[in-house]
Amino acid sequence: MARRATEGMGWRFTAIASACIVIAALYFARTIMIPLALAILLGFLLAPVADRLERWLGRVVAVLVTVILALGLVGALAWGLVSQVVQLTKQLPAYQGEIQAKIAALGGSGSEFQRAARQLEKAVSEGTRQSTSAPTPDVFQPTPQSPLPVRVYPPPGSSLNDAIEVLAASLGSLVYVGMVLVLVFFMLLARADLQDRVLHLISPGRPAVALRALNEGGRRISRYLLSQFIINAGYAAAVMLGLWLIGLTLGRESGGFPNVLLWGLICGVTRFVPYLGPWIGAAFPLLIAFGIFPHYSVFLATAALIATLEITISQFVEPLVYGGMTGLSPLAVLLAAVFWTTVWGPAGLLLSTPLTVVLVVAGKYVPALKFMDVLLGDKPVLLLADRIYQRLVAYDQEEAALLAEGAIEDQSLEDLYDQTLMAVLSMVQRDVQNGRLDKSEHEFILQALNDIVEDLGEANHASRQSLPAQGKGASVLCIPAGDGIDRIACRMLAQLLETRGHVPFSTRGDLTAQQFATIVERRRPEVVVAGSVAPGAVARVRRLVRLLPGGELQAPIIAAAWKLSEPPDRGRRQLASPKTAAVVTTLSQALDEVGRL
Repeated sequence: MARRATEGMGWRFTAIASACIVIAALYFARTIMIPLALAILLGFLLAPVADRLERWLGRVVAVLVTVILALGLVGALAWGLVSQVVQLTKQLPAYQGEIQAKIAALGGSGSEFQRAARQLEKAVSEGTRQSTSAPTPDVFQPTPQSPLPVRVYPPPGSSLNDAIEVLAASLGSLVYVGMVLVLVFFMLLARADLQDRVLHLISPGRPAVALRALNEGGRRISRYLLSQFIINAGYAAAVMLGLWLIGLTLGRESGGFPNVLLWGLICGVTRFVPYLGPWIGAAFPLLIAFGIFPHYSVFLATAALIATLEITISQFVEPLVYGGMTGLSPLAVLLAAVFWTTVWGPAGLLLSTPLTVVLVVAGKYVPALKFMDVLLGDKPVLLLADRIYQRLVAYDQEEAALLAEGAIEDQSLEDLYDQTLMAVLSMVQRDVQNGRLDKSEHEFILQALNDIVEDLGEANHASRQSLPAQGKGASVLCIPAGDGIDRIACRMLAQLLETRGHVPFSTRGDLTAQQFATIVERRRPEVVVAGSVAPGAVARVRRLVRLLPGGELQAPIIAAAWKLSEPPDRGRRQLASPKTAAVVTTLSQALDEVGRL
């Protein structure tokens, strides 16, 4: 035992140490890893285009044309952004008066607003002064100690140094972009060879599994990136058109909405950032609408435009287009964004979703990374029965009822009872026998399950009232062999029998043989179902069947061991007797046997 505990602690230490080493490597090697990750991302995005062009142009020419088209698109967007920023800088002096008036009006509403307004007004004035005048030497006015004015000129070569620094920064960015494009070109050119090498590395002995993982990851990322690009481009175009129409109608007296191309591009580009991106992009046109137009109608119309577009896309378009494309839960997307931004900065924020998709797909096919799929995936890791039972153990009856009611929308009441609630009853039975539930927990769970079954039955009955009435079926006596758990199973069976047109009634299972004979003589049932929930169901049902009257009972007996966990053949043999006409283990089988008998 001590050795096993030591091995477990050693495994945990190894896992934690490995995770720390990987995170440290990602952080300190980010200069190399970020261009490589960007190149892989662009490779996934451009691979479908290169595949299409390769049919007509050949591989080398197709890859070259694809990279040139991508570079041209990025260059056009960059040129549009730069030109719009330059134009906005030139127009800023014309907006200074209106912005300062709005700031003054806002500053009159409180001391905090006044302080913030003064700071914003100072920033606007300084920005306007810098955009309208060239740099001038500092001038110190005469003082009694220094009667002559002094003019201080910048040292020779400072402008040249500034220009060199700007040029060096620009060249560094160009080299960075060029390195990414070269990587993309060679990755697209040798994508088949790279795929073979990756397959050999990740699974040398299982090529089929590795190929499925690689294809699924590539398909998810490619479809996600392409869909996101199309949606964000459409969003940017809609913002441009909407702002232009707002400026044409409500802002005509001020010359229309300025720089609609710039704001549309910013809104479209920032939407690539998960969750926060749309609101960051929306802040720019909202500030312009608030600051430069004399009336608030343009600001309100701009806010309504962006809110309508964002709600429409996030609530209707994206769920329809994306669906389960990425396989990530919303919480996983947020956590991934925080993690990759911390490690790689803004580039990590942009790459967070595709990188996390790769980890989830790897967790699906690589056993050692299974925890990634469990932690980050969007599929439930617990069955519905487990989730309902967990809520009941936590005394959360309302949430358990909501889970059951939500499941009824996707399946029939018979399937819900047979596959889910019977499993919950079996879990309760198991934990009661093992002493894992105390008396108060047991009583609460039974009462909650009684309420849930009753509510589901009433809802099902109300929905069936509009259906044509069925012919009268058999009179069925349902007898629970055990305590409250078996009584709930008996109630579920009775509800399902009613849906098939039968007439069920029940009695307690802790009666004597004489009492059972009296009930049978008075009610004359046509079918009897004696049932109990496993584990321990076989013994309880056998005892109950022995108590039932023999020749006096002119009705077939169905022995039911619900959710029988032991080998079914063995349990059926134990329950089979001259008294029993059939042995069943599910509600569906019981309903079929009642109809047959």
